[in-house]
Amino acid sequence: MFTLAEMEQAIRESWSLDTSDDPAEWSPENPARGQCDITSLVIHDLLGGELLAADVYLDDKRVESHMWNRLASGVEVDLTRDQFKRGQVLGEPTPRPRSAEFDPNHSRYHRYEKYLVLWDEDRRVDRPVHVLAGAQVGRLDDLLDPTAGGDDPGGDIVELAV
Repeated sequence: MFTLAEMEQAIRESWSLDTSDDPAEWSPENPARGQCDITSLVIHDLLGGELLAADVYLDDKRVESHMWNRLASGVEVDLTRDQFKRGQVLGEPTPRPRSAEFDPNHSRYHRYEKYLVLWDEDRRVDRPVHVLAGAQVGRLDDLLDPTAGGDDPGGDIVELAV
């Protein structure tokens, strides 16, 4: 069993240049840069829910896309939102289905390979996130459920902080 803070810490400590989709802008000062897609897949593996995607705009021009999670409780979890440091604005999110298999010929297949580097047990590198692999998730979603007696997040996106 692990806490949300332990989950976040393990994921954040596992990010690196070799898992970023934007190595030119990744830095130790902005470790979330380029990690949203693989991070949202790991959180989906652990907590379920939906994958969300939205366009990212800077000065009214679309510059990239962003992914995060919505849990079954409706609470949104985005561990990588803090990568946007230049005034970027997110567009409207849309749910994205997760493929059961990833086509090696797909133009973004390299990101699936980075997800495997970050998460997959068979390609395990000594990363803190691997302590979560196979862990009992237990009632983590209940912890974020506003009807379970906790504070009502009011539908806001949760940007977890250790």
